[in-house]
Amino acid sequence: MQNEILHEFGLNNNGILIKATDALKGEGYYCPSCKAKLILRKSGRTGKGSRRPHFAHNALKGNCSFESYIHDTFKTKVVEIINRNISNNLPLNLNWKCIICKQDHHINLTGISKAVAEYNMKERIPDIAVFDQNGNVALVIEIVYKHPPEDGAILFYKENNIFLIQIIILSEDDLENVEFMLNNPTSVSNCISPQRRNILPRNPFLSKSDEYLHKVMENPNNYYKKGKKWYPKKYKR
Repeated sequence: MQNEILHEFGLNNNGILIKATDALKGEGYYCPSCKAKLILRKSGRTGKGSRRPHFAHNALKGNCSFESYIHDTFKTKVVEIINRNISNNLPLNLNWKCIICKQDHHINLTGISKAVAEYNMKERIPDIAVFDQNGNVALVIEIVYKHPPEDGAILFYKENNIFLIQIIILSEDDLENVEFMLNNPTSVSNCISPQRRNILPRNPFLSKSDEYLHKVMENPNNYYKKGKKWYPKKYKR
């Protein structure tokens, strides 16, 4: 007999993640991983010897594991946060230590239209695909719990000018810090430093001033610097 898996989160009938402490008895809840029916166990008792509220499977499927539960719950929460920000017209803030230039980077992602879990790109199915306003996949997010993306996937995203964001999770405790970990991902495949002339792929979310600096550094012979600003040489008098 398989060991029972106790869940802190379950999906309600609307597909929204609900914490067991906030769940209501009599409502329907489902596993974020295998989508099987969950049982809410919530006695209302507190103190020594009492168990915290949790969900358990009514019948555990063979393909459902604690690992898949943590991974899929984290993924679902990330999608909810991104789409909530989009609905409220809020940017998605990202801060990371660049693996290319070794500098700290910060960007506010704007111009994104939706986030979709397990979107089929034919060649690849990322954990999360984030689309721009033109309906193109602009970035993907891989939730790494024991299994990092394959080298082929990393190469595919690079060749197709798609940002790759990786977030490493270690335990169920990380489910309480999803928004912070999304805002501070483990790694981002792209360098946004304007000093790097060989930056590929281009960042589709740069401000106009940053985008201009990229053009300057890609073709420095076509520009001249006056004070702290760069100007096209063709306009130099």
